Amino acid sequence: MAMTNYIDEKRITAVATAVSWERIYLYIDVKLQYKTPKERNGELCFYAVDAMYYAQAKFKVVSRTDDTFRLKLNITNSGENACVPSGEYRLIVCRDDCQMADCETDTAIVGSIRSFPGIFCILTRPVLIR
Repeated sequence: MAMTNYIDEKRITAVATAVSWERIYLYIDVKLQYKTPKERNGELCFYAVDAMYYAQAKFKVVSRTDDTFRLKLNITNSGENACVPSGEYRLIVCRDDCQMADCETDTAIVGSIRSFPGIFCILTRPVLIR
């Protein structure tokens, strides 16, 4: 079943504001902005999506402060009892069967991400997991 894509309508915009690693866990802080108050309704899900828009992993929301979500992903078990495959991923924000936002990266964190030892790189959108 195809998902309805609202990304270009920018009903919700998402920006990764912090990224960190703790052993096998990837943490990403994502700040959302809503076009209208109505867009705040409903539960949001966050997925690592490959070039074919296949969801390879679902992030767990571990905390939320106002419009910032702290996401966690065990890269050795994406929920399918398997490691997240090597590759480039986009972080897509979904609600129900709708794609709401394609997460971008705050330029302030690009330098710190590049210092991670060959693990991944986020330049504008893709997340590279090796």
